[in-house]
Amino acid sequence: MLASGLEKPKAKLLFYAVYAFGPRWGYLVPGEKCAAGKNCIQMTGKDAAFVQLPGELADQSSAGELKAIKATIDLKERSGDALTLDELMAIADEAHPQQTLRDQRPAGGDEITK
Repeated sequence: MLASGLEKPKAKLLFYAVYAFGPRWGYLVPGEKCAAGKNCIQMTGKDAAFVQLPGELADQSSAGELKAIKATIDLKERSGDALTLDELMAIADEAHPQQTLRDQRPAGGDEITK
């Protein structure tokens, strides 16, 4: 986004929105139940990839949260103490706890935890 000329505060806000409200992909940690509901497993050929979707795609309640994050990002940018992407992810993770996922398929398992 920055390479295309978008201002840093706007790029950070868009990053936060996608990270906080977008789907997550990965593999379930063995022994953990799927927290995303009935449609959390997507079959991709022989492998099963986990997809965690937002709770309700038509929900507009996130508008207030995004306004608050935008104000925080703008304030921090002006003060010279800009939020890093890691800090934005930590804020999003606290506000929206996610299923623990692994990047790699668990070894030895064709089993899928539901």
